[in-house]
Amino acid sequence: MVNNKENLFDKRIVEKNIAEGIVSKTDYEEYLANLPDVSNKKEYISLSIIT
Repeated sequence: MVNNKENLFDKRIVEKNIAEGIVSKTDYEEYLANLPDVSNKKEYISLSIIT
C-alpha cells in the first residue's frame, strides 16, 4: 500500500498505479509540472576511464 503522495508518483511504480486506477495520467502530469527546478544544484564531475 502506498503511504504518501511522493510514493504514488515514484517513477518505478507510477505506471502500475495509473493502470490500477490509483492515480490518473493527468494527476501524474500535474505532479511533474509542479516539481521544483533544481538544475542550479547540479555538480560537474570528471570521469577517468581506465582501459
